[in-house]
Amino acid sequence: MNPAGLAPPRVPTPTAVRPARLRDLAAAEWIKFWSLRSTPLVLFGLTAWYGYRGWQGAHDTSSRYLAFSPAQRAGFTDSGLFGSGVEWLPIMVATGAFGALIVVSEHASGLIRTTFTAVPDRLRVVAAKVAVLTAVTSGLGIAVTAEVYVFDRAVLAGHHLSFAPTDPGVPSLFVSTVVLMPLCALIGMAFGTLIRNVAASMVAVCVFFLMVPQLFKSPTTRWAIDVGNALPCYAWARLGFLGHGKVVGGETYAGALAAFVLWPLVSAAVVAVVLNRRDV
Repeated sequence: MNPAGLAPPRVPTPTAVRPARLRDLAAAEWIKFWSLRSTPLVLFGLTAWYGYRGWQGAHDTSSRYLAFSPAQRAGFTDSGLFGSGVEWLPIMVATGAFGALIVVSEHASGLIRTTFTAVPDRLRVVAAKVAVLTAVTSGLGIAVTAEVYVFDRAVLAGHHLSFAPTDPGVPSLFVSTVVLMPLCALIGMAFGTLIRNVAASMVAVCVFFLMVPQLFKSPTTRWAIDVGNALPCYAWARLGFLGHGKVVGGETYAGALAAFVLWPLVSAAVVAVVLNRRDV
């Protein structure tokens, strides 16, 4: 019973919680990605190293060409660093490690719990992580591909060994090399999500990108050939080596393209499903 002349007390009405905008989540993930001092150093180091290797690879190709006889020069098809699949393995491992660390580091520090408490919609958080990782590694791929081509063109064009951007197969070479970076990063992110341990995730990334391709280098059965051709390194070789790259055997351009499309989609799906269902 209220005293005379007093209004009844107001009962606060709950306000609806607005879901976090994907743009804001991406901005937060961007800040977290660059918060470690090692991130820009590693990205700069990779870019500088492949600039140096592009210049050195072009000069090595030029030296071999000059040592050949006129008949040998007529059949010489080397294309500098773009013609060596082994040279690209370190950056595949490095981008895979970046992807794994995005998830594993947050599990190790407990930050992932804080993130999911603040943003209960885990799929939005995963989408922001995938978007930031894809953007950064795509930028790395563009920078590395461009500088390797510039050095290749500057050194080899005088011997008519270089290739123009409009030559047949060259656009596919450029695009596949750029896409290779985010593809490897998303595979590493899937490993980190499944394993949730820094050391074990790094071992898994190294084994997948360095050792597994060697197991399928010279297969004898049909299933082994198909598995080998589906691996990122061999699919990239079919798409990028201007038609004379090292492939396991019998791979078509369409098959390599399908592998390049499916690897990032499946990896992102694994990250989304596992983080959305597993306790953190």
